[in-house]
Amino acid sequence: MIRRPPRSTPKPSSAASDVYKRQGDLTMLADYWVVGLGSGHRTLHKFLDEPRDVTGDAYTIKSFTGLYKGVRISTIAIGGGPCYAEWIVALAHARRTRALIGLGFWGALSEELDIGDIVIPLAAARDEDLTDHYVDKRIPAIADYELIKLLEGRLKELGIVPRMGIVVTTSATFTESAKWAREWNRLGGIAVDCETSVVYILTRLCNIPSATVLVVSDSVTEGYGCSDDERLFRRVTMSYETALRASLDTIVKLRDKNA
Repeated sequence: MIRRPPRSTPKPSSAASDVYKRQGDLTMLADYWVVGLGSGHRTLHKFLDEPRDVTGDAYTIKSFTGLYKGVRISTIAIGGGPCYAEWIVALAHARRTRALIGLGFWGALSEELDIGDIVIPLAAARDEDLTDHYVDKRIPAIADYELIKLLEGRLKELGIVPRMGIVVTTSATFTESAKWAREWNRLGGIAVDCETSVVYILTRLCNIPSATVLVVSDSVTEGYGCSDDERLFRRVTMSYETALRASLDTIVKLRDKNA
């Protein structure tokens, strides 16, 4: 169990919220968020009732606030990468967000994963240096247990058995290779992304429950992806939509449980 960090531990700067404070109001955003990690700019809000575009003048994000089964939720699609993940947690910290679920895409490191599979990371190896500025490298990046159990349960209700395990978050995607993938897989990593360890470390520092759920879009080991096959592309699209529904339903269950 990770101890609560000392008061001297740095937290994400609230400067990330300055745009909202200058051009609007943080209350435009709901207490609960689904964040598209490098994804969902056109589709993340599709299941919200009465979605209101609260993006403002930003060019690399797309934000909507609306209702889902009576719960006010914001969907925020951001660019991919550790810096965007840091930014969104800083904004969540300023907003005092109650829970955050990240949704995006993975590269498979395990040959047991297929394109279109859904993965819920229990923890993430920190193959990026952004979180080193906040905590010692020995501190693990771990999901919120309650959120991942709710996510897993909802996906199973939808007929999907998600893969659970340790993933790798990297900040250098062009260095990925089959050899690199096999080495991380030997160490226990089943998939790779660019945001999860940042989300897990920084939300823990800010006392915001978080989890990510991601869809396998390509295989680093095999060197192919959904863009190479229309059938695989459709499967990935359907899996992403299922993961989005499960994320929204999880937030509703969490809100009801804590009401």
